[in-house]
Amino acid sequence: MTAMVPPAHFEIVWSEINDTEQPAQDLLEAYFGDSAVADSLIEAADKWRDGNRPHPRALDATHLFGAAFVRRELGLA
Repeated sequence: MTAMVPPAHFEIVWSEINDTEQPAQDLLEAYFGDSAVADSLIEAADKWRDGNRPHPRALDATHLFGAAFVRRELGLA
């Protein structure tokens, strides 16, 4: 289930983007800049990394975790 955390966060912010006139970049920055969002991503990434079993979507999950963290670290989100 931890692999679902990043897509869930992206889905939340994408739904906000669709429901407002605000620029998408502003919403992404505000959403991923929130410390509660970062904390949930960090916790999920730690669980994902420490998992014992291989997962058929491991590559997809890795990319989504990376996308969320890169957006936060580079100030793109």
